[in-house]
Amino acid sequence: MQKRFFTDDERWDLYYKANGKCQICHMELHGVFHADHIIPYSKGGETSLENGQVLCGECNRMKSDKCSSLPEINIQLREWQLRAFDVYMRKMAEGAQNVLISATPGAGKTWFGLYVAHHLMSVGAIDRIIVVVPTDELRNQWQKEASEFFGIELTSVLDRDDTFAGDYHGLVTTYATTSSRHGKYRKSIASLIDGKRTLAILDEIHHVAESYNWGVALESALESCVSRLIITGTPFRSDRNRIPFVTYEKDSEGMICKSDYTYGYGEALRDSVVRPVYFQTFDGDVTWLDGDGNIIEASFSDDLPSKLAAQRLRMAIHHRGNWLTNVLREANNKLTEIRREDPRAGGLVVAKDANHAWAIVGLMQGLGITPVVIASKTEDGEIDNTASEKIDAFRIGAQPWVVAIKMISEGVDIKRLRVGVWATNIQTEMFFRQVLGRILRIDRDGVDDQYSVQYIPKIKPLTTYAEEVKKERHHIIDDLSSIDDLLDELSRQINEEQIRSGASLIENDGWKDSIIIDEKTFSAGEMAEAERYVRMTGNKATDTSVTMAAQILRMVKMSNSQNASTQPVTEDRPRKTLEAQKQEYTKKGGVLSRLRSSIINATEGAIAHEHINRLLNQAQTVVNQTACTLPQLQQRAEILKAWRKACDNGTWREFTPARYLRQFTG
Repeated sequence: MQKRFFTDDERWDLYYKANGKCQICHMELHGVFHADHIIPYSKGGETSLENGQVLCGECNRMKSDKCSSLPEINIQLREWQLRAFDVYMRKMAEGAQNVLISATPGAGKTWFGLYVAHHLMSVGAIDRIIVVVPTDELRNQWQKEASEFFGIELTSVLDRDDTFAGDYHGLVTTYATTSSRHGKYRKSIASLIDGKRTLAILDEIHHVAESYNWGVALESALESCVSRLIITGTPFRSDRNRIPFVTYEKDSEGMICKSDYTYGYGEALRDSVVRPVYFQTFDGDVTWLDGDGNIIEASFSDDLPSKLAAQRLRMAIHHRGNWLTNVLREANNKLTEIRREDPRAGGLVVAKDANHAWAIVGLMQGLGITPVVIASKTEDGEIDNTASEKIDAFRIGAQPWVVAIKMISEGVDIKRLRVGVWATNIQTEMFFRQVLGRILRIDRDGVDDQYSVQYIPKIKPLTTYAEEVKKERHHIIDDLSSIDDLLDELSRQINEEQIRSGASLIENDGWKDSIIIDEKTFSAGEMAEAERYVRMTGNKATDTSVTMAAQILRMVKMSNSQNASTQPVTEDRPRKTLEAQKQEYTKKGGVLSRLRSSIINATEGAIAHEHINRLLNQAQTVVNQTACTLPQLQQRAEILKAWRKACDNGTWREFTPARYLRQFTG
């Protein structure tokens, strides 16, 4: 049986390791301290330096060995998530308040962050969780996954006193909301943290650099958090505004964020966490009129000044040219082929703005395609507030195509997406990788041997970014020389036809990833599958090319079998978030609204809306309806139903919520 208490030497080792400060409130301890388990001893925590921390007496009493309201979960983390979790816990034990984890898009950052939050709250290390994300759609996604898979209930709305009902575990909000709330209201989000040991999870924090005010507000609002877990899909630079809580280091191009743990695309591909992707580039010629009235003619391969290069890309993706139509036609053919084996597979077209998105819809309709459109405006120019609902419907549906701008380009999890079309004028590497991340996620409900295809203009720097992705794949595999030889010989058989005017396909990059086994014997079924793949890539199905493809497919399957990481295991229990359940009662036209209106109508206005709410608040001892827990809202509905019955039997004048509760709840 392992020991229960730290020795004196271990206690002082922990003390000096923490620089003599409480590892929760960071107060100077002056030699008077408690040595405490991070994971409680009663919950299996070891009495070791790795699981030890020094606390002041007050923080130790507050922490205690208590059970939270969170349910037990059956989650099996991926290998990278386990390693990152170990890094986080070690950094936390060392007294670090900020930990930055960088993991490639599609690797499972949301689940990792929620696992950390669930663990810390379950062992009593934190009291509250605050998640900050860049977009409303990501806010909804975090809220739903936290509730469904981890039992963590996050509200997205604070009441007038900057607080929330007691049955929530925390808040999920956006960087923009944090900034506006911090500046506008008397009490800021900081007041929500005051006196509460709070974990802040900052998702895709590079967005904070978009606004100086965001950084200032974030730093002030979250300053007193006991821990800040920063997660990002792509390493980011300090070219604009410095981001709070982030450490930077120099590299060859300037300053870049310093990650405590990094998990790249190559590693994720090796572990079968993401799909292999190959890029199909389309070449072309563009003729346009510049702002000075000059006619400019340029091919995609011409070296141009940055201003003209930007104009060239905008003209290339213009809906009135032939280039985009040809790309969409080819991409749809590819998706149609994929859907023969994977009927729910989808494709994503990323447009530059709402008007462009609707113009692309017109092109696709001309090709016999009816896509879903996720844009801020309708085709008539009206504001469209149904974007989140459309994304949710597309996620669980089977429609082939979705056209979007930025709402799906970053963070949004739609695992059935397998084909992407680049039709935007944005050229940053960060955006490129985020868009690519939409089609890389493995769909565990899909077919075996999934791959993805991304269509891009054959224009730098986009082709450079694609080459970097390929380099990451090569870097992570110990020995790819034999596979490269196979693919090089296979590629020499490709008879590419370059047609510059009509934007024809001139490059086809296959997958060269996770292949480490060499087998020479193939079944008839394997050869048939290999022939199908050869034809799929546009090659002639000769004996040599089919044999090479069979070797590659065998190696991919063997590697995936050895290295496949398990998607977190959960029960199949889709359910509404706590906030969604509450909204059924509190929304306009909801349960409570209908009951109140019924009472007002039955009494012909003798009882006013404000009077009903005031008596309910007094009876339930809450400040307002927003402060009610779900059971209190359900109780409120029962009170209103009884009140309505009193209207029918003529006793409504004597009825009060307080009297009802005394009579029926003891």
